[in-house]
Amino acid sequence: EAKDGSLYSVPLLDPEELVEEFWSIVQDPKLVSANVLRTEDVRLMRSGRNTVVAIFVPRADFRQRPVYLAPTYRGTYYRCGEGDRRSPRHEVEAMLQDRGND
Repeated sequence: EAKDGSLYSVPLLDPEELVEEFWSIVQDPKLVSANVLRTEDVRLMRSGRNTVVAIFVPRADFRQRPVYLAPTYRGTYYRCGEGDRRSPRHEVEAMLQDRGND
């Protein structure tokens, strides 16, 4: 991100290797509670002269929520505008309760 808030791409050493590493992390239940991504959600795209990794994250089904970074629910975040915020404990508890009410 530039000082004026605009975004620009930077060259990646090996975009394919980054994608492989990403998949190995997101598919490891010791690191991520649930993988909600499909193959087509992770793409290599062009930005100017550079290749970028674009990841499109779908909303998790209520039975999978909260999706969190292991080892605890403290790794639960929510999207707020342009950034991610840590989910308050009461919201995580509500998601856990909803998950059991199908």
